[in-house]
Amino acid sequence: MVENPRADSLTQTTTMDGGVIVRRASLEDCSAVLDINRHVYFGLDYLPSQYTDMAQDPDFTLYVCEHEERVIAFEAVCEVNGGETLMMRSARINEEYQGQGLLMKLRKQIKQDFTGHPLVNSFASSLTANTKYRANASFLAKNKLVLERALFYHSFNIQEVLEKTTVRSKTKQISSQDLCNLFQNKKLMKYLFPWDRVAINSWHLRPVAENKRHIDRQKPVIFISKDLEKGHGFLTMGLVIKVPVGISLHLEIYGNGDDSELEKHLHSHVLAVKGLSSDNVHLLTYCDMTLDASVICSLYDRLELNVMDNPFKTLQFFEEDIHTHSHD
Repeated sequence: MVENPRADSLTQTTTMDGGVIVRRASLEDCSAVLDINRHVYFGLDYLPSQYTDMAQDPDFTLYVCEHEERVIAFEAVCEVNGGETLMMRSARINEEYQGQGLLMKLRKQIKQDFTGHPLVNSFASSLTANTKYRANASFLAKNKLVLERALFYHSFNIQEVLEKTTVRSKTKQISSQDLCNLFQNKKLMKYLFPWDRVAINSWHLRPVAENKRHIDRQKPVIFISKDLEKGHGFLTMGLVIKVPVGISLHLEIYGNGDDSELEKHLHSHVLAVKGLSSDNVHLLTYCDMTLDASVICSLYDRLELNVMDNPFKTLQFFEEDIHTHSHD
C-alpha cells in the first residue's frame, strides 16, 4: 500500500460561505448524510451500505455542508492511482437546496485542502446524463472528458434467467491480482480499455497495479472469455451491492463480441449471485461507448429481462489537472 501522507499534510478545515458551513464529516454523520436524499437512484443507492467503510477508510476524506445545523450536502473523496488522483465520490444535495451551488462550495473546500498535497495532481469525477453540472461551461473548461459509458437498467428473477440461457461453455473466473497482471499486456489493454481507464461502479482508475486495493474495495467477481488474451471476447466484472430495494448486480463489460458470447458471462454472474436473494435482482449494466449497444439489447430482449426506467443513460468521466488551475 502506498503511504498516505494526508494525515500530516492536511489540516482540519471548517469554512462558512453565505450561512452555509463546509466541514469534514465523520462516522457520526452517517444518519444525517443518508437523510439528505433517501430516494436518490430510486432505491438503488449504494451509499447506505458503504458509508461506514468510507468513513473508516484512510484513503477517504468526507465533507458535508450544513445550514442552520442541518446537513444538506455531502461529498467524499478518495486518493487513487498511487495517490496521484483525487476521486470525487457520492455527491448528494438535499432537494430543497439544489441549484444553490452547494456542490461547488464542497469542491472549492476540497481543492483548497488538497492543493499543495505532496502527491495529488489531478481531480477525477463522474456525472450521469441527467446531471446539469456536466454542461456547466466553467466545469468543462477545467475538466477533460476521459471516458464515457452507457447504462442499462433491468431487473430479473435469478432462476428464470438460468432456465432461459443456452450456455454451452463456461467463462473463466480470475482474481483481482490476475486482472492486475493483465495490465502488463499492452496489446490486450488497448483492446479492453481503449480509454486507458478501468471503470467500476462509477469509479475510473488507470490500469496500474497500485489500484488493486481500490478494485478489491468493490469485491468484484471477474470472468474472461476463453480467447480473451488473443484479443477476442469479453472481460466482465460483477459487483453485488446491498441497496434499499434489495440487491443490485452491477455488470461491467469490456471488450467486444456477439450476444451469445456475452450470454456466457451473464450466466456466470447470475450463478455467482444465486442464493443471495430469491427476489428480483436489479441489474445495472455498464459498457464503453465502443461496444455496440445492440449486443446487450439483443441478449436482454431474448431473455425477457424487465426494463426499468433509466434517466441516466450514460456516465461521463472527467479529470482536471490541479496545477493548471491552482490559482482558483
